[in-house]
Amino acid sequence: MMGFIKKDLLLVKKNLKTLIVIAVLFIFMAIQNIFDLSIVLPVMGLMVFISTFSYDDYNGFNSYVVGMPNGRKNSVKGKYVSSIILGVILLILSVLIFYLAKTFNNEQISINDIRNIVITSYLSICIIIAFMYPIIYKFGATNGRIWIFIIVFLIFGIFALLSKFVNLNNVINLFNQIEHCNTILIIIISFLILLLSYKISLHIYKNKEF
Repeated sequence: MMGFIKKDLLLVKKNLKTLIVIAVLFIFMAIQNIFDLSIVLPVMGLMVFISTFSYDDYNGFNSYVVGMPNGRKNSVKGKYVSSIILGVILLILSVLIFYLAKTFNNEQISINDIRNIVITSYLSICIIIAFMYPIIYKFGATNGRIWIFIIVFLIFGIFALLSKFVNLNNVINLFNQIEHCNTILIIIISFLILLLSYKISLHIYKNKEF
């Protein structure tokens, strides 16, 4: 599995310029106190990571994986582990930028502020990975992006429609309370979400023909 992880991280390295541009923009926005972008860098990093699926399809890597012992399982596991590693690295960088920006502006920062950033960003990373990867494995990198857009559009459309008939403040308050939940509980929930997503992705990938 280590070989798959290294391969994906090296592919991400090819898009390092994109991540640097995003990081510089994030630093500028953070210093200017325009709005909180603490979650942007990890999420955009995951968007860049999705390009590894396209590289695999273009280079026929999946056909190579099929012929390896436990190739499919290790390939899927490698994708999840690689993206988590990248997400955590960018999360740490986001926290560092947040801290330096607050220090630069002579603003007070508390441990609770940093904790909230870490929890919100980490949970967002896990949910995005858990949501997108099974779709990409099912429909491929190119068509998967289209389906992701359609599903997200439908979700927002449903929420917009429900907001006309149902008071969604309780739902919003529920999400706001996530920041105040026990950290261990959030880690456990995130792990279970990723585990379920991994099982679905593996099932899809094992039944695909290349």
